[in-house]
Amino acid sequence: RKHYGVGPDDLRVIPSAIDPGRFAEPDRLRQRLEYRQTWAVRPDQVVGLFVAMNYRLKGLEPLLHAVARVGDRDRFRLLVAGNPKTRPYERLAEHLGILDRVRFLGPRRDVQHCYFAADFLLHPTFYDPCSLVVLEALACGLPVITSRYNGASELLDAPHAGLVIDNPHDHGRLAAYIEELLDPRRRLACSQAARRLANQWSFEQHYRELMHVFDEAAARKRAA
Repeated sequence: RKHYGVGPDDLRVIPSAIDPGRFAEPDRLRQRLEYRQTWAVRPDQVVGLFVAMNYRLKGLEPLLHAVARVGDRDRFRLLVAGNPKTRPYERLAEHLGILDRVRFLGPRRDVQHCYFAADFLLHPTFYDPCSLVVLEALACGLPVITSRYNGASELLDAPHAGLVIDNPHDHGRLAAYIEELLDPRRRLACSQAARRLANQWSFEQHYRELMHVFDEAAARKRAA
């Protein structure tokens, strides 16, 4: 609309889609406890998950600065999964004094286990048209903290299924949102909203919306 003058009547936005059934594991609780133990996370600790290949673009640096501001040092842990090149961020975590609060997991074929082990997703990205990790996290019942530069932020119905920051570099605000989700009652409410939202973005719904757009385009062409 801004750069090409396309009016709202001629613009349709269809979000990305996932298969929510992919994350319907019957023994999820067992897997949660097993992997948290593997990653030296206690059952009583709250886990935020960051999943990405491009750590710089998706905001890992400001996220580490925010973690350094979270008050309860013993209660919160951050899991980082995706890219194997973690050394620069390990050095930053060490410099910030939070290396004991961050687990760098590297590439994961079993990313669903990361979701199961976590309590919410952190994705303070600088750019994302519609992040699939956000939709996957919602399907797992995880609240999401992301930025307004992520198209998927429009799906969160914030603050019900998650929280949205205006600027990923706002370390204080990001830390405050993390602390907000340390409250178990707040997390539970967000988790319930997340599951309801995830069911709306199935492939079946995606296809229906695509067909609607195609039908509309065909009708316009016939009318012209």
